[in-house]
Parts: sequence; structure tokens; C-alpha cells
Amino acid sequence: FNLTMHALYGTYTTINALLPPRSTARPVATRKSPIPLGKKFSYTTNAPRQARTTLQSTRSRSQPIMASKFPAYAGPHAKPGAIKVGVIGLGILGYPMTENLIKAGYSVVVWNRSSAKSESLASTYGDDKVSVAASPRELAEKSDLIVSVLVDGSTFDAVAFGDDGLLNGLALNKGYVDVSTVEAETSLRICNEITAKGASYLAAPVSGSKGPAETGTLIFMTAGDKALHDAASPLLDIMGKLTVYLGEIRNAANMKIVVNMIMGTMMESFAEGIKLAEASGLSSDDLLAVLNNGAMANPMFALKGPSMLKDQYPTAFPLKHQLKDMRFAVELAKEKGVGVPAAESARLKFEEALSAGMGDEDFSAVRKV
Repeated sequence: FNLTMHALYGTYTTINALLPPRSTARPVATRKSPIPLGKKFSYTTNAPRQARTTLQSTRSRSQPIMASKFPAYAGPHAKPGAIKVGVIGLGILGYPMTENLIKAGYSVVVWNRSSAKSESLASTYGDDKVSVAASPRELAEKSDLIVSVLVDGSTFDAVAFGDDGLLNGLALNKGYVDVSTVEAETSLRICNEITAKGASYLAAPVSGSKGPAETGTLIFMTAGDKALHDAASPLLDIMGKLTVYLGEIRNAANMKIVVNMIMGTMMESFAEGIKLAEASGLSSDDLLAVLNNGAMANPMFALKGPSMLKDQYPTAFPLKHQLKDMRFAVELAKEKGVGVPAAESARLKFEEALSAGMGDEDFSAVRKV
């Protein structure tokens, strides 16, 4: 046996020596810093940034949207006291994200469709730290870097166009950091609108909802202008615990969609498990104890489970937004020729929940259908 293995190993070694060396041009994941548990860190890839990106939509096969060519961001770095940060959209994520920036020493310009939230920030932190813009255009004019926390592409259109629209306030060396969750095609379209005005664009959707936004532990998935990514890193480090730079613009949108597809599918499976356990005469508390102490333990089950057992669904991530992302995921899967039957099944349950009037409840309310 030993002689046989020795012969096989010798053959393997000879063949391996004849093979060409592995290409060093292959993208390699690198960390900017070590990853000590609980510490904030940034992660990027060495994949070369491409100036042109194409995406073929499943809905329009005529002409793919391409990211326009534009010079790299050359504006100021986002250090407290050195720049003015504009935040547009003060919802579940935007409001606490802005508070964290203010507490870190940044002066901010804010605009929200409902002015009450803008005025609340100004009254809480003072006019010297918070300036309330009268329009999206004024916000863009007064800001060096703009953090956009809008829901979707149609919301962007509503605030971007027109005489007082955001686009008319943009100029060279201004940066636009887009935290919205949109399809890759929409991200490319927004990028083209922003860069046509001379500004720079960074897609930066997040993983995390109200709690992580409050504690500054969001996860940013960035793509696009690498120079803007580097300049905005101090901001991202305050609002999040991890930043992953993904290269091409479409990659950020696609990563966010995949992550939220997994999350929605997990939540629907979790809800089904609770219902089946209860129907079988089992204790739901015992089910949570088993899940939270075994291989399937995860923060989402631990956080959402106790409230779900009480039939309470305080909104951290609205069900209608989870459904939007599930729809995006199913479309992306069809475009790529990938079967996602579990996600498709979960999407149907979220559709049912939306039809039952649960759109503004937390996505964990899918348990009720």
C-alpha cells in the first residue's frame, strides 16, 4: 500500500511540476486591516475597476444601460470639520445614520419629504450642526458629499428632477453615495444622471435595518468610483461596522439583492417552523432555545423570534421592502438562468402578506399568513 501511494504521489508531483503557474492577474480578496471580533474593518478586492459596465435587463432587450465614463473623484476626504455632508432621506435608516454622523463631529445638511424629521434634528442638535435645506437642489449645492437614503429609483426621480431637483445642485468634485436598494440597471441609470453633472457616484446599499443603523453597525456593499469609496470611508466607518468594495457598479446592487433574498427566504422558513411546531403541540419557546443554541443560531432568529411569538411586529424593515427585494431577486435569477424555487415560494407568501394589508409592518409579519 505504501509503495502504491508513493508511486501515485510521485506521479502527481511530476504532473504538477509540468503545469503552468497560476495567473497572478486573478482578483484576490484583501483586507485593509485585520478582522478582530467586534471591530470595524474594511474589505476590498483587487479586481481592476472597469470604466464601462453593461447590464442587459430581462424587461428590455433593446439596448443595455452602460455606466458613463467619468473622471475619478477628486474632492475632499470625509473628515469631521473638513466637509459638509448632505443627507437626503430621513426614514428608518436615514435618521439614525445622520445622528451618528452628527455625534461624530460632522456638520450636516438635511432634506426629507416630510420636514418634521429635518426640523427635529435641527432642534435636537442645533443650527450650527444641522442645516435644513429648502429643496434637494439646495442640499446638493451646500454639500461636498451627499448620502442618499432613498427607497427606490422612482423616489430618486421625484427628488432629482425639476428646477429644485438634486441634479441641478451637483457639480464637479461633489460625491454622491447611494444607499438605496435598487436593481443594477437602476443603479447604473442613477450613476449616469449623477456623473452627467460632473459629480462622482458610489453605490452603497446596506445590510441591516433600524437597530444596526442606530448602533452604527450597518454593513456597506460599495461599488463604483474607488476614489470616492476611499474618500467616504470615514463616513462609512461611523455608520457601519464593515465595508465591502465590490468593483463594478452593478455588483453592489446584485450583492444586496442576493443577501436580502436569503434573508427573506430564511424568515419565511422560520415562520413556517414556528407554525408547524405550535400545530404539533410543541413549545415555541423551546423551539427558539434549540435554534439559538445550535448550528442554526443567528442574530435574526434571536432578535425577531421573541416578538413573533407574542404576535408583535415592530417595524425595523417594512414587509413591502422585503417583497420588493424578493421580486428583484427572482428577476435576477431568471436573467442569469438560475433556479431559486425556495425564494420564489417565499416571495409568494410575502405577496400574500402585502395583499392582506401588512406592507408597513415588519417583514417578520409574514408569519401571520
